[in-house]
Amino acid sequence: VSYHTVINAYLKSERWDAATKAQELLGRILEVHDEQVTKWIKTNYNVDSDETFEKLRNDSDVLRKAYISYDDNENRHHISVRPSTRGYNMVMEAWGRRRNLEGAMQAEWWMGMLKKSYNLSNPMNRFCRASLFTYNALIFAWAKSGEGAVGAKRATQWLKEAKNVKMVDSISYNTVLNGWACSGHENAGEIAETIMREMPENWADTVSYSSVIDAWSRSSVEDSPHRAFALLQEMNLKYQATNNENIRPNTVIYSSVIHSFAKSREPKKGKIAVDLLRHMQTLFKSGKNHRIRPNHLTYNSVLNALATSNPNTHEDRAETLGQMIRIFDELCKNDHVYPDDASFGTLMKGLSRFMDPSSASDCEFVEAIFRRACELGMVSFGVCFQLRSCVSNEKMQELLGDAFDPHTRLIEQTKIPYSWTRGIRKKNINYHKRRSEDKKRYYWK
Repeated sequence: VSYHTVINAYLKSERWDAATKAQELLGRILEVHDEQVTKWIKTNYNVDSDETFEKLRNDSDVLRKAYISYDDNENRHHISVRPSTRGYNMVMEAWGRRRNLEGAMQAEWWMGMLKKSYNLSNPMNRFCRASLFTYNALIFAWAKSGEGAVGAKRATQWLKEAKNVKMVDSISYNTVLNGWACSGHENAGEIAETIMREMPENWADTVSYSSVIDAWSRSSVEDSPHRAFALLQEMNLKYQATNNENIRPNTVIYSSVIHSFAKSREPKKGKIAVDLLRHMQTLFKSGKNHRIRPNHLTYNSVLNALATSNPNTHEDRAETLGQMIRIFDELCKNDHVYPDDASFGTLMKGLSRFMDPSSASDCEFVEAIFRRACELGMVSFGVCFQLRSCVSNEKMQELLGDAFDPHTRLIEQTKIPYSWTRGIRKKNINYHKRRSEDKKRYYWK
């Protein structure tokens, strides 16, 4: 128990060396256990050779007596330190949190050690046997290993083994689904959806659907946005039929579907994205679904869908630009979300495609948008890059000053005033604070 308490402390500390420290302690448990068993056997039996000792060491009756015997003087078990599944689980989880190939391979090695130590004839089998948490720790290690499709495939293989021994739950499936969503494999959406369909009835929840939709949204398959949208409709129908909160669509899922359309070649993606946004707003305002309040990522995806659409006529181009401006205006006036550098950059991209360069009013509008980005501290390199497509060299030099070279048309990000980028710096600090600190703990020496 003492050893396990310290291992658990290392696990929760999130230190970069937590896995190695936990592994050392588990190794010490195995070492002390072998020493105590050896001492008890040699004390209570006549051991005249190594062969005799090994025979006694593997005799289940002898070991059973060793585990239940007491030291009369100290009133405690002779075998006071015993390896258990819990210790293996914590070490494997610690390695899995490394989120790299080394961590996944180490976790798999410890799974092999646990299987090797398990023996039905050994009375210790009830202490050392792979459990649901063991398999989940190993699946997590491979799914989060950062090895793309290789890690996702290995996690899927361990999921199949866990199913064979009936050591699987919804967390096991969801971890594998997330691994495929982040794998970058061209058929990740198809593979993830197939795995989700194999889940027992009522096991698939919001996390499951979210991972599969995310996999489709990152896919380059032509019909991927429609496959993602079909899953969203399926979720809505299931929720309406069962009123099960575990299957209720949320903001992340809607945003992923909109993002899927935004990066596709769907001719009507701008209209579809706006319709989905309006549907979210209607459901949220009516109180039917409080989990789908649009956030800045939702608005950015809608803006991107409009900015990358291809209207055919001049009237359609003007209408698309008008929709972008209205969506951006809603974002600016929203009490709960605010435009970030991606919002400004995407709007600039749409303006560069649909505005009339010869129109003085359009150029003044572009300048006003840039000034607003400066006030909010949201001037990133991307914003300046898109601004360059909207205005002349003279106007760029007027707006950016020394940060822009009119001869080479290059933008020097280091010369952009700090006050123009302060909002981006704050956003990045808030967003990456936990992840960067974790990475620092894991990998920095």
